[in-house]
Amino acid sequence: MIRKRKWLKRVIWALIIGICFAFLISIFAWRDLSSARSNLEQAKSVLDSLQSNVTNKIGSRTGRSETEVSLAKALTSANAAEQKINSSLSLDVLDEIPLVNTQINGVKSIASDADAAIKMGQQLLAQLDHISGAGSFQNGQIPLGQISSLQVMATQDSNSIQSMIKPASGLVSSISAARNDFNKVATKLDDELVTASQSLAALEVIVGKNGPERFLLIGDNNAEMRDQGMALSVSTVTFDNGHFTTTPANSISSLALKSPVDVPIPSGTSQVFGELQPNYLWQSVNATANFQWSGSTMLAMAKENTGIDYNGVIAIDVPALADLLAVTGPVNVAGIATPLTSQNVSQVLLNDLYVNVPAGNQVLRHEEIAAAADAVLSRLKEGSNIDLVSLAKALGNATAGRHLLIYSSDPHLEAIFNSDGISGNPAVKNASRTFHVAVENATATKLDYFIDPSISTSIYLTKYGNAIISTKVTIVNTAPIGAKPSYQLGPDYINSFSPGEYVGRLEFWGPSGSEQLGSISESGLRLNEVPFKVFPGKSTTITIQTTIPNAVINGEFGIQYIPQPRMEPVPVKVSINSPYWIINSNKVDSTTLDKTQVFTWQLYPKKQ
Repeated sequence: MIRKRKWLKRVIWALIIGICFAFLISIFAWRDLSSARSNLEQAKSVLDSLQSNVTNKIGSRTGRSETEVSLAKALTSANAAEQKINSSLSLDVLDEIPLVNTQINGVKSIASDADAAIKMGQQLLAQLDHISGAGSFQNGQIPLGQISSLQVMATQDSNSIQSMIKPASGLVSSISAARNDFNKVATKLDDELVTASQSLAALEVIVGKNGPERFLLIGDNNAEMRDQGMALSVSTVTFDNGHFTTTPANSISSLALKSPVDVPIPSGTSQVFGELQPNYLWQSVNATANFQWSGSTMLAMAKENTGIDYNGVIAIDVPALADLLAVTGPVNVAGIATPLTSQNVSQVLLNDLYVNVPAGNQVLRHEEIAAAADAVLSRLKEGSNIDLVSLAKALGNATAGRHLLIYSSDPHLEAIFNSDGISGNPAVKNASRTFHVAVENATATKLDYFIDPSISTSIYLTKYGNAIISTKVTIVNTAPIGAKPSYQLGPDYINSFSPGEYVGRLEFWGPSGSEQLGSISESGLRLNEVPFKVFPGKSTTITIQTTIPNAVINGEFGIQYIPQPRMEPVPVKVSINSPYWIINSNKVDSTTLDKTQVFTWQLYPKKQ
């Protein structure tokens, strides 16, 4: 009996010691896991701050250097997390326990994947630096080899990133949240890499890798707005094996037609814009928001006049020229007294050329604006040591704001342009949540230089998840008061009858599937057209009501605004409110439409 008691005591003490030992190991293991997780959070924080501005940073050598420093910091934190996990004795002991080892391996996997992803970023930056140096854009030669190598790298990295997206099942809440956070970042990165790979592959075709590609180059005038600027000038750019040549720019009047081309006008487009004859008049061809239709119609119109089959259309406006001038430097244009720079090009081309010019034939004005576009292209063609990465960034900024739009008659290329968002089709992505607002000039004037629209959107979420949206569009006319009649200020004595009087049409596209009183289907969205007029020094506000049924999906609601490519980006303010939902993000957000802006809210039902 005594021996049994002693044995029992020893067992109890052994259990106590074992429990204490296990407890201590668990404490140390949890400490090591927490420390590793803290390192991963530090890495994530660095990457989050970098991600919000990475496009602007990688466009310059200084920005890339700063990005490299940030990536190095993130890599140090990720490496520290890996080292702490791999060198932890307590974690090694607990690694033999099935449920526990799932958590340990979960953290190890996150740390390893983060490390690999950051190293990919460093390699991509190194490749961009190499292209910026060795791959400079010289004498009209686009370095196809450098573009091809970057395209291959983007494809390989995309495949690697996809393998890092792993399920969070079986992980405890904090580790599961970390894995889900990583998966979100990795998914977004993969999307961007796929887009980059597709874009680079398309670029190779556009610049003539497989043979000559001839594009119609259209200059859009932001002083007289349609959905984009009015088609004002035209030239041709031909790409062949990385080289490009241009023809002298000319007024769009050189391609005037005698009758409409045989291109069907979609029903909704015909109902709203048909009276403008968009398949006959170049000044009306891009009144619709769907540049895919406008581009295909432009090709038909050009062929009708010239007999030439073009491969596609590139439409470029004055803000896009400003982006390019920031890369090329100033250019001189015959007939324009001052050199054009990225800072003055909008004022010179959209205002100064028209000041004090009486009403009459504007072909000379058209040719001077077209000549400015030609001068920029000539500088690109003849200039030495143009930084290809900076040029790509400038083109990216222009396409993001819809200041540069591309249409291709090749369905495969057009599908890529669609997925990249540069086709000009507003309904290609998330059409059920898309808004697009355009203020279009209904007078024969150049008054849009003085017109400043702004947008204010208020969203009310009902108990059942429907979104009731009120959008106010305010149009301010800053044209000089009491001015004399002129070609710039009017009147045209057709729609306007005093200088500076702006007569326009508000074209308001709401989401597909939404309810907007009086709207029709156009460009894949719901369109309301509201005529208005506003005198110099005055403003007017137009309100449109939209209802999106069943708007809240899986605890989330969002909308996006696609920009109208005006001279200055349009300010937009969005607010959201509901007594039925907890809104776990900013209830009010303000920005400018220099690119497509997405507003998203996480929502939780309130207990009633």
